[in-house]
Amino acid sequence: MRQGNMPLWIGVFFIAVVAIPTIISFFYTPFDPVVMEIDVRLQPPSSAHWFGTDQYGRDLFSRIMVGGQTSLTISALAVGTGMLIGGTLGAFSGYYGKRTDELLMRIAEAFHSFPSILLALLAVTILGPGQRTVLAAIAIANIPVFMKITRASFMQQSKFEYVLAAQALGASDWRIITRHILPNSVRVILVQASASFAGALLAEASLSYLGLGVQPPQPSWGRMLREVQSIGDMAPWTVIFPGIAIALIVLGFNLMADGMRIKGK
Repeated sequence: MRQGNMPLWIGVFFIAVVAIPTIISFFYTPFDPVVMEIDVRLQPPSSAHWFGTDQYGRDLFSRIMVGGQTSLTISALAVGTGMLIGGTLGAFSGYYGKRTDELLMRIAEAFHSFPSILLALLAVTILGPGQRTVLAAIAIANIPVFMKITRASFMQQSKFEYVLAAQALGASDWRIITRHILPNSVRVILVQASASFAGALLAEASLSYLGLGVQPPQPSWGRMLREVQSIGDMAPWTVIFPGIAIALIVLGFNLMADGMRIKGK
């Protein structure tokens, strides 16, 4: 393994540590994550409950497993939507330029000037709290990010000789974009997608913590931290384990993005 790839592989390992139990939770969890058992409330980690239980006697390990479904699904859909819409607009803007480029970039800058939390509050006002609200807010916040990075890559690639040669041979714009420019821009877009995924996970957890995202009884990491904030001193495991899950997955995607940048140099 090359030294330059260490961040990539460490990031993949951190992601796997969190993602694998989440995938397993679609088929199996040790306990029902929403069933309350008051007689075992606030039990510390043990062989029966690996991560302990919360104030309602719910198994924390099962809730963290299922909570990952929400966080990873929302983040994947939001980043995917932002990449698809923003990437398409950015490619169009970077390849054709001129007035189209000017108009699209002004729109992107207008959206980019609003913090994602304000977009989320606007979405809550229109749609009400819930998963769709969080997904829409994070997706909208990612559109201008992918617009700018795709535009920059397309503008750079469109000046290279292989693109000019394809134009001279009469190749259509569609063929030039899909067969020549896009394959050479994919790495940059994927690096941004990895970094945006980390940001989306953190944003989803933050919005759920504020009560704008996933609603009870459906577990999510941010919501779990909100529910136990008053008992963290007497039952620290209720805070530590959801916090570790968030930290590992966010750090993992950031490290993977760094590793992909290093590998691409």
